[in-house]
Amino acid sequence: FGIGNRAELTLDLAGAYNTFDTVNFHSTTGFTPAVGAKLLLFDGKEWVPQIAFFTHVASPVMQNAYNDKWTAFVQPEIGFEFRNPLGKRLLLDYSLGYSWDRNPVEDFSDFVNHIQYSLYLRYLHSDGHMVSFGISNRNSAHTPTMDFDYLYQLNKNLQLNIRCSFAGGVHKEGGIIDRIHGLVGLNWMLK
Repeated sequence: FGIGNRAELTLDLAGAYNTFDTVNFHSTTGFTPAVGAKLLLFDGKEWVPQIAFFTHVASPVMQNAYNDKWTAFVQPEIGFEFRNPLGKRLLLDYSLGYSWDRNPVEDFSDFVNHIQYSLYLRYLHSDGHMVSFGISNRNSAHTPTMDFDYLYQLNKNLQLNIRCSFAGGVHKEGGIIDRIHGLVGLNWMLK
């Protein structure tokens, strides 16, 4: 919900079904309602970026792969988003934030694991098409991913969003970790 040209409120609902194979077939099912707000603090000038403050509170509800009971917890997040225009059609977007979840922070490494970041290069192909590529760990697992986004503006208030994410790494026992995620969604802005 847009409030003037400096603030917006968001209501989100995400759903997920994950499957993985360890010894037996397991799955995790969940949905996440969330509310958020963003406030533009500075419009930006020349090389000084546009700066916005954001806060977001999610409540993931899930059924764990090893437990039939549904669990829920609250996950707040705060941070700053920055944007630098790089010419007429290129944008550099980046963010830095902090997220809490149900796992307590017991030492410095736990604190660092809750820091969230993103870095995206966005290309405005035309007024209604935007393509983005970047890295981020702004997801429920706090896992760094490489993301590819395509945003299509259907009309002034409605956007179609398609995202593909890839996460990879090496497990501490030496095995390779790889994850591919897909997302299709609609963003509807009320003004």
